[in-house]
Amino acid sequence: MSHVVTMGTATQPRTLTSKEYAAAGLLLTSAVFLVHFLRFHEFGVYEDDFWSVAAEMGQPLKDLWFLTIFHFQHWYTGRPLNHLLPILLGRVGYRLGGLQAIYAIGAAWLSINSFLTYAIARRLFPAIPSLVVGLAYVLFPADTTKVLLIHVAHVQGAMTFMLLGLLLWFREGWWRRIGYLVAGISLLSYESAFLPFLCAPLLLPATKEKRPLRVWLEHIAACTLIIGVDAVIRVHTGDKRAVDTAGNMGEALYRSITSLFIGPAASGASLFRSTFIGYENLDFPVLFLALGLLALITYVAVNLKICTDSSSTSNPGQTRHALLVGGAALITWSASYALTLTNYPPTQQMGRITSTHVAAGWPFALLAGSIAYFILGLRARERRLASVGAGFAFVGLFSYHQYIQAEYVRSWGLEKQFWSQIVELAPDMDGSSVIVTGSPEPHISPVIGSNSWADDEACQRIFGVNAAGKLPHFAHLGILGPAVVFRKSGSQVEWDPEYWGGPFITIDPANLILFKSDRGVLRRVETVDVSTGSLRTTRPIPAHRSRVWPDTVVSRLFQR
Repeated sequence: MSHVVTMGTATQPRTLTSKEYAAAGLLLTSAVFLVHFLRFHEFGVYEDDFWSVAAEMGQPLKDLWFLTIFHFQHWYTGRPLNHLLPILLGRVGYRLGGLQAIYAIGAAWLSINSFLTYAIARRLFPAIPSLVVGLAYVLFPADTTKVLLIHVAHVQGAMTFMLLGLLLWFREGWWRRIGYLVAGISLLSYESAFLPFLCAPLLLPATKEKRPLRVWLEHIAACTLIIGVDAVIRVHTGDKRAVDTAGNMGEALYRSITSLFIGPAASGASLFRSTFIGYENLDFPVLFLALGLLALITYVAVNLKICTDSSSTSNPGQTRHALLVGGAALITWSASYALTLTNYPPTQQMGRITSTHVAAGWPFALLAGSIAYFILGLRARERRLASVGAGFAFVGLFSYHQYIQAEYVRSWGLEKQFWSQIVELAPDMDGSSVIVTGSPEPHISPVIGSNSWADDEACQRIFGVNAAGKLPHFAHLGILGPAVVFRKSGSQVEWDPEYWGGPFITIDPANLILFKSDRGVLRRVETVDVSTGSLRTTRPIPAHRSRVWPDTVVSRLFQR
């Protein structure tokens, strides 16, 4: 495959061999595994995973075609792939080898995305800066959800479509037209991922495009058509978010415009904050792994330079080229936050909502590549100093992501402790209403929740339906507080345990299980206080404990 890499005023043809692709691909895959999935065998399922991926484990594959048709008919939340991709990951991945196979798919998925960033960057840079782009995408610290399974599916999935579309866009002709369709698919999964694609023509000066105005006009027309069709379908299918946005354009515009500045500032600051946290948590094993990966990166980079770009660093237009690409990256970074309408403001530093930063991962990586390309044009002494600084940042970010992995492992351990207590203390669970009050575990992870809004879903996946086909309902008021709504209906009390809103359920005192939590230690009680007053159960508290888990797919995950 023959590519053209433009540097300054010179255009130099580069033949990208299968050897180069293989070396870059293996290195980036190794980086993804070590940075994000080294402890995947200790990971569990978290928060949104319970209603999406975990809910599909063990389900038959024969229904997938029907489910695909169904989701494209109804367009839930205006994004059919947003629901369909986690279903596919849960069902197909579990059949291939259970939870560990699902995480292996997640590692492969992120590896593909990092390699796509490398392949795109190779249209703009020599091999070494392109390798920096791929590694920067892997190390991007603002998004801490790269191992959260639901985000593995629909968030990184959306980035796959955008990146592949962008790669095709650089090929021009019919490939470019196909690229628009491919990138447009990202709107069906996680719409923010489409935003960097809108900025693709910003890179035209760096590629020496001879028809920039025509390309811009065609690009604007094609993207407007794609977004317009998507918007019409969303409104037609009753997407609540699209309707709400259309009904409150002033607030939507305010959030969109201010996010252009807030988002880059927050994700840029996370680079320094994350490096600091990484060094706070650095130990010898992590340092050993970081230096080992750094040595492998250096070895591959040196060999790629010798094989492909041995003379490129002396190009006199190198600084200008780096500035052109870097400027385009900065504008794209800002634009990546234009759709932060729901999780506003985009200042999240920890937790599942940090996925609001995911689209910024590509321009962040592109900016890192342009800086690397600029550094390669400096004198030898300055290059060495810059390399030391980059190595220092690399070790800190590597250690930071090891901390993220450790927090996922710890959170899974806390989940196991909590639900083990529920199983032991509630052997009479039978489609019951279960309410926990009191103080939660004091050492909850800031990275991912062990208890969360999804506890109701977790309880249902663990215990399953009773003989009458009824599911239990669950809420930890020490976690959710007033988000769980109670109301009186005559002499009865009703509640809505579903976080996203559902029908009110009448509480039957004879089928009510109550717990009091003291810093995470549970005990059965007869009464608890809720917003409507004192709530009492008439069900006798069992004198014995049970260690027998229900026979469900998710309960077996907790027994590993």
